[in-house]
Amino acid sequence: MSTPQPVPARRPSPFWLVLGLLIVVGTIGSSVYVRWFSRPSPVLGAHLAEVAKQAAGTTIDFSAEIDGTWDTMHVITPYTSEADIEKQLGFVWSGAQRSRAMNDDRWQLVVFADHERVVGAADIGRELIAPKVAIPRAQAKFVVKDGALHWVGEK
Repeated sequence: MSTPQPVPARRPSPFWLVLGLLIVVGTIGSSVYVRWFSRPSPVLGAHLAEVAKQAAGTTIDFSAEIDGTWDTMHVITPYTSEADIEKQLGFVWSGAQRSRAMNDDRWQLVVFADHERVVGAADIGRELIAPKVAIPRAQAKFVVKDGALHWVGEK
């Protein structure tokens, strides 16, 4: 009788190794991206609160104050429904449900968007007075009055 010969192990093709690696890295990267921009930032919120403490009459230009690429700013008032937030933003964003403004009237949500994605968001106190409209970056100017920031853009 002859002894069976062992079958040599097949090495995976480099193509499949690279594809598997890309899938793993892409999945991790996308979950980090979603987690980072899917909730309001306490750091940005603290910065906006400090900006609101400027002397009365001071004009604050958010296009210079908030770094990064964004084209619209949205001030979302307390208790605004997710459907109304999506309507105001013009796209779906799941991060709104993590905002304190969803169930506490001491907070409002400020969202900075670039086309149809959120690039920054913050829960802040009631320091910003603005209409429920998309404020273009070029018109994101506020003046300090009575301890709050009032929008001075076109209405």
